Amino acid sequence: MVAVVVVVALLAATGAGAYWWFFGGGSTNDAASSRPSASPSCRTPKPKLPQPLPRRGQVEVEVLNGTDRSGLATQTADDLVVAGFDVVAYGNADAPVDSVGRVTYAKGDLGSAVVVASYFPGVALKQVDRNTGGVVTVTLGADFDTVATNREAKDNVATVALPTRAPVCD
Repeated sequence: MVAVVVVVALLAATGAGAYWWFFGGGSTNDAASSRPSASPSCRTPKPKLPQPLPRRGQVEVEVLNGTDRSGLATQTADDLVVAGFDVVAYGNADAPVDSVGRVTYAKGDLGSAVVVASYFPGVALKQVDRNTGGVVTVTLGADFDTVATNREAKDNVATVALPTRAPVCD
């Protein structure tokens, strides 16, 4: 019985000492350093999608073939023209792309990029740091199959994965 009382007393003293160390005492050199520092508050801002989105005819598109399939950029450009886009250029990409593809755009052109991306389910959006003159580039990858119809694209707009931004901490 005495041993239990001694153990309980030791545990209580240890707990009180730990509490004092973390919240009230500790080193006498710097009172501020003895207290735990507050963690910064961080949040990841979501990109703001302009509303309303631009119409297809208002979006200038460049189509690049990032595969070894001959004529893919030409056929895709033709499909986009039929869908109502203003295709300003097409050709081959500098490097192969393994995924469905990517849509690149300049700052301020996210709305146009989302409209284009809705025709290519699974494509990645990427903002570039250079001035593109408002032209959105779609680079087709090895997993690309076909351009979505206007009806499918309308449904796809809500599922386009917006690019993430770096966290902002206070």
